[in-house]
Amino acid sequence: MTEQILQALSTDEKVPEILERLKNGETYESIVEWLGRAPIYDFETLSPRLSQHSTFEASDHEMGGVASFKWTTVTSNTAVLDHLFQLYFAWVHPVHTLFSEGHFVDSYKRQSEKYCSSNLVNAICAMACHLHTAEGDDFDFDQFGTEFSDAVRLDIDADDKSIATIQAFAVMFLVDCARGNGLRASSYLQVATSSLSSVDYHQNKLFAEVWKNTVRGVRNLNVSVEKHPSPVATNDFREWAQMTFRVPPTINSAVYHDVEENDEEIDAAKWYFYRYVNDQCPAWPGLLATTNREKSKLTAIIQEVVTMMYTNYGPKISAHHLLQQYGRLVAWREELPSSIGNIEDNNGQALPHVLSLL
Repeated sequence: MTEQILQALSTDEKVPEILERLKNGETYESIVEWLGRAPIYDFETLSPRLSQHSTFEASDHEMGGVASFKWTTVTSNTAVLDHLFQLYFAWVHPVHTLFSEGHFVDSYKRQSEKYCSSNLVNAICAMACHLHTAEGDDFDFDQFGTEFSDAVRLDIDADDKSIATIQAFAVMFLVDCARGNGLRASSYLQVATSSLSSVDYHQNKLFAEVWKNTVRGVRNLNVSVEKHPSPVATNDFREWAQMTFRVPPTINSAVYHDVEENDEEIDAAKWYFYRYVNDQCPAWPGLLATTNREKSKLTAIIQEVVTMMYTNYGPKISAHHLLQQYGRLVAWREELPSSIGNIEDNNGQALPHVLSLL
C-alpha cells in the first residue's frame, strides 16, 4: 500500500495534498483510494504493481525508479496504466493466456526486457482500452487505444524472434480482432505462429514455463478466439479457423494436458472482478491452470474437426466421422473437473474465462 503513495510522491503527483493528508492522520487505504487506484490487499493485485504469481518475494516489489523508466511513450500517468493492466489481467489474460503473468510483472518492475518489452506493454494497453467502460472520464481511452496500437505498429519487427515480441504479435491479433480488422489481425497471428519455431525453449526452467504459456496460447488463437472480451460475462466464442475457412497450423509442442506441480498454486491465485478505477471488486480463486489445461484439450478436438472439414485431401466425411468427433466433445464436457464443470453447485461463482469454455 505504501509503495503506491511513494510512487505518487516520486512522480510529483499531488505531493502537497498527499503530505497534508498524511499530516491529518488519514489511513494509507484512504489516500490510495483518493489517488484513484484500486486498493491492493495482501499483494494480490492483478496489475504489474504486484502479482501473487511473481517469482520474487513481496519485499522485492519496490517501485522506485519505475516511474522514470518509460515502457511506453503514450502516457506517463501511472493511474491510467494501472487501470489498463488490471482490465487486461481480469478479462483478457485468463481467456487468452499468452505469457506468464508473474514473469512479465517481475521484468516490468525490474526494467528488464527478458519477459517484457515496450511493444508488449503497448499491445496490452491497446487491448485493455477496448474494455474501458466508465463514462465521464478525464481521458479519451479510444484515443489512447489508437496511440498504443500505433506505437506497436511503428516499432515491432517481424524478424525479432524474442519471446516478448512473439507475445506482442499475438496480443495485437486480439486488438485487431476487437476492431474488426481481420486481415491485419491474421498477419499478426501468422508472424507469431511462424516465429515460435525459432525460439530455443530449453534455455532454463523459467523460460520453459513462459514458452509453455505462449505456445499453447498461440495455438489456441489459431483455432478459436473470443470475439469481444468484455467486463460483461460472455459466451460469444468464435472459431477463428472456421471464420477464415482454413486448416489451422499444427503446433506439435503445444500439447500440455498433464497436471504440473505448481498448478494448484496457480488455481488458488485470486481473480478479481475488476471494471473501473476504485472498483471494490470481489475476488475468487481464478482456477487458471485447470481452465487452460482443459481448454488445451478442447482446442485439440476442435482442431481435428476443423482440419477434417477444410482439408483438401483425404476420405470423404461420413456421418460416422461426425458422430465420433461429437462423442469426443461430449466426453470432454463430462470429464471436466467439478471445480469448473459444475457451475450450478459452485456457490454461484461462474468465472468468465470458465464460461468461455462451456
